[in-house]
Amino acid sequence: MQPLVAQATMVIGQVSVVHADGSASAMTRGFEVRVGDTVQTELGGHVHLRFVDGGRVSVRPSSRLQIDSYGYSETDTQASAIKFKLEEGVVRSITGEWGAAARHRFRLNTPVAAIGVKGT
Repeated sequence: MQPLVAQATMVIGQVSVVHADGSASAMTRGFEVRVGDTVQTELGGHVHLRFVDGGRVSVRPSSRLQIDSYGYSETDTQASAIKFKLEEGVVRSITGEWGAAARHRFRLNTPVAAIGVKGT
């Protein structure tokens, strides 16, 4: 089983998770998200995820976000990797401690991107 990386703190409408093994589950508040999971929101669906390092992701309606990796090593930041793949839709991400400590190892891949970076 993959490691726990996040929990759903708010779920509105229809939201589901497709696990790495292909099985699917309806998402409710408190649902645990793991590496390899894909979060899917339907029209009118919206979910907030809180990650183990304090990072937050908001997945907006009609979106699909895959959690490819989420890990950090204090002793070897090259071993750290946070990688999301937005297959469609809109997300908002606020990095947590791990993303801030290993900025060069944070990725959010999208088919088309529009990005805003606070503090630059």
